[in-house]
Amino acid sequence: MALINQGKPVSSYFPVAQPGNTPVTIGETIQCRHPSTCVITYGICTHTFTMLWANVPDSFCLHSYGRNAIQLKNALESSFPEFKHSHSVKFLLIKETEKPSG
Repeated sequence: MALINQGKPVSSYFPVAQPGNTPVTIGETIQCRHPSTCVITYGICTHTFTMLWANVPDSFCLHSYGRNAIQLKNALESSFPEFKHSHSVKFLLIKETEKPSG
């Protein structure tokens, strides 16, 4: 067994999958609403990655979502109609922030 001197990270960053043509820009304030709980999380988009579904690495999806790329694609298509005809996906990396004032 290998020993690595690093524990599980605690991060304020999280990915969000959107259809490939979603118009979100780096630096934009994002309001994320959990579809089941309706809990709102606020953040800033720090990075975007757009790729064809066929090129999405399973390792990224397993790490971020606990399922491989095909499973993630199928789950998104069954829950969100906007994914059904999208051949690409845009992953947004969001840094969680406090609720914006105003």
